[in-house]
Amino acid sequence: MEESRIVNYEYVERSDTYNLTLGGFGTWHHCNRRNKLTVKDKDGNTMSVSVDDPKYLSGELVSFFKDKVPVKDKDGNTFQVDKNDPRYISGELVSTSKGMVTVKDKEGNTSRVSKYDYKYLNGELKFICSGRIKKNKKQKNIKKQKNPSNNIKCPHCKKEGNIGAMKRWHFDNCKLNVIF
Repeated sequence: MEESRIVNYEYVERSDTYNLTLGGFGTWHHCNRRNKLTVKDKDGNTMSVSVDDPKYLSGELVSFFKDKVPVKDKDGNTFQVDKNDPRYISGELVSTSKGMVTVKDKEGNTSRVSKYDYKYLNGELKFICSGRIKKNKKQKNIKKQKNPSNNIKCPHCKKEGNIGAMKRWHFDNCKLNVIF
């Protein structure tokens, strides 16, 4: 393709062009542009800037994807919407990560799989916590519990915790409570 020969990396990086992607290879500019990101200003105008741009670092420009959620509709089409979109709030559109967990295999490779994946359920793949809790912070949280004697234990995974959290994430909702 002629476009792919002309619109190369040097051409895209030039400040006097509007091309965001390497020629002939779609619109995934965040994959094709090294050290660049798409941002928007307070008026909603979008542009591509360097990750070191002073306006971006100061917060004057924000990521184009801020407050956006990747979703899929009932037909399986995926796209992004604002997190306050009524279709997303009502459940008509669901997050693409619904029912998925991030796991690590024996070799240390991470991936996303269904929470019903056989390898995940039998323990071959290990769940990765999205946020690490430092030991001292965890100990502080245990001390803050109003009455640690009110802890209950999930019959499926044997995890123990306070009643509110356990009812939300365990018992009928436990990842190990699967009917085959």
